[in-house]
Amino acid sequence: MDKLDEQILAALENASLQPEPDDELAGLTQDFLETFQGTYRHVMMITWLKMGIVYVLMLGSAYQFFQQDAVMPMIAWASATIIFTVAATCIMLFLWIKINHNTTTREIKKLELQIALMVREIRATAATQEN
Repeated sequence: MDKLDEQILAALENASLQPEPDDELAGLTQDFLETFQGTYRHVMMITWLKMGIVYVLMLGSAYQFFQQDAVMPMIAWASATIIFTVAATCIMLFLWIKINHNTTTREIKKLELQIALMVREIRATAATQEN
């Protein structure tokens, strides 16, 4: 998104420079990597770390469930697996909200760039009509 910010500033400040908008859609991997950028990147790093820990605990609980012979330990490990699954779901929902926010922000910045280019073209057309 920083590249797009630079294009918007350049389009607004310099009338002779006409940047081309970036039409390449970011893939899912790029969307995930963008969560590590921005003001709250440290919070997102902690969130991804928590996600990894929860997945490891969830898989460990599921493994322990199948290793038990008695019913009571099986119930305990099944409960732990369910709790870790719910925790992983909550963390993933938080991450999807952040990804959606980044995507919306990117689209708004593209619109800003298009408006800046349109205003520049209108000014150029008005200047040529006056002369």
